[in-house]
Amino acid sequence: MSSVVHDDPTTASAVPWLSDAEQRVWRDWMFGGFAVMGQIDEWMQTHYSLSVQQFHIMVMTSEGPEQGTAMNELSMAMLLPPSSLTYQVKQLERRGLIDVRKDPHDRRVRRVRMTPVGWELLTDCAAKHVVHVREIFFSHVHDEELHSFGGVVNRIWLANAGD
Repeated sequence: MSSVVHDDPTTASAVPWLSDAEQRVWRDWMFGGFAVMGQIDEWMQTHYSLSVQQFHIMVMTSEGPEQGTAMNELSMAMLLPPSSLTYQVKQLERRGLIDVRKDPHDRRVRRVRMTPVGWELLTDCAAKHVVHVREIFFSHVHDEELHSFGGVVNRIWLANAGD
């Protein structure tokens, strides 16, 4: 006797497969995102020895409060597990780009702040990064497409970003 459950909605015969148009959009979105992020990561590594995640940790830290950004806030904002964030932060700290200290009001909280060396690198890197993003991404998006494309991307992000 077969142990296959035939009323399972995830079996191949029950799944509502993507239409040709949906499949094309899904794959274009997925592979386009991989290609763009791969180019950005390679560029960051080549020019600044930073991963995209490390760059974004620095960006978010630079935009945070003067006393520093709490590690748990960075983890949630970046959608990174705490252990992954800790690894990336340690790499940046070893290079002297950020400083991690315990919060003076709550010793359980560790706060990340930019160092002068980190600010200098980020200022240079961010300006060149914008030029690179315009070249590999925005040069392919027409002005009239920005609003609708931005709305779709934002809706997808909000629906999947978690709490």
